[in-house]
Amino acid sequence: TEARMLLNFVNRSGVAGITISTTQATARIVFGKQQQAACTVATEQPVAVPGRHAFEVTMPIKAAKVALGWMAAPLTNDYMTPTYSASANYISMGGAGFIYPACRPGGSKYGQSDIIRTEIDLDEQGKGTVRFFVNGAPAGEADWKLGAAYPAFSCEHGEVVCEVSRCDA
Repeated sequence: TEARMLLNFVNRSGVAGITISTTQATARIVFGKQQQAACTVATEQPVAVPGRHAFEVTMPIKAAKVALGWMAAPLTNDYMTPTYSASANYISMGGAGFIYPACRPGGSKYGQSDIIRTEIDLDEQGKGTVRFFVNGAPAGEADWKLGAAYPAFSCEHGEVVCEVSRCDA
């Protein structure tokens, strides 16, 4: 029996101005205009089962910097880039097209209304590859060596709406 990734995102940061609504296969995350600090939201449970797991996001409103990707435990509330987080327990892609924490340029940038897909392919030891796609085109990848992975979004203060759907990779 195949374990499905659940998109039950939670705001562990305590930062006000973030609303989350979820179903088993979709989520809507709203980082409101009143959000005062950069922060990260992640799913309640990690993906730990070997295989390929993926989610897609569109942002009908994107008026702030966003990084999206995968985070390992322990979870941090820091924005998933080296500028904010001293911990390298994530792999993310920012809207400018950089793959973090390596600060390596990816294949393309993303913005409002683009479709961004990220997938993680885990083996039995919790290692594998994270890949990013923008509007269907490959946009970068990085090795994952951190075990179980939580889908995660980081946002600087500003308004962003993330419409997320689980993909059957």
